[in-house]
Amino acid sequence: MSHSWIYRICVNTCMMRLRKGPRTETVPIEEFLPVFTEEGAHARPVEDWSCDVERRIPEKEFGRVIGGFAEELTEKYRLVFAFCDLQEFSYEETAQVLGLSIAVVKSRLHLARLYLRERLNRYHRDGRVV
Repeated sequence: MSHSWIYRICVNTCMMRLRKGPRTETVPIEEFLPVFTEEGAHARPVEDWSCDVERRIPEKEFGRVIGGFAEELTEKYRLVFAFCDLQEFSYEETAQVLGLSIAVVKSRLHLARLYLRERLNRYHRDGRVV
């Protein structure tokens, strides 16, 4: 038995509250997406810092950092990210709850993850939130 109606009520309630409450500053996601050359190569290579043990973000700090970056996402990306990656809903469940197509869910999740990866990359490189 599906309980998607209860999730829809929760989403609508949260969205109404967000609209009434103080606005958090959002950042244009396009600024953090990959840039390609005419040949199709990455104009800004993606750094692999995952094996850099000395500079890894401490696990305790990681949740705070990623949560802060997720708050910068606009509502449409943040909701999909929260349902899929934090609540571990399937694409189908997320699409049903949010009233979106599965393709839109996948696209928004992909863009949200790209944004978060770039923000983490900058954080790791500079050692602070930028």
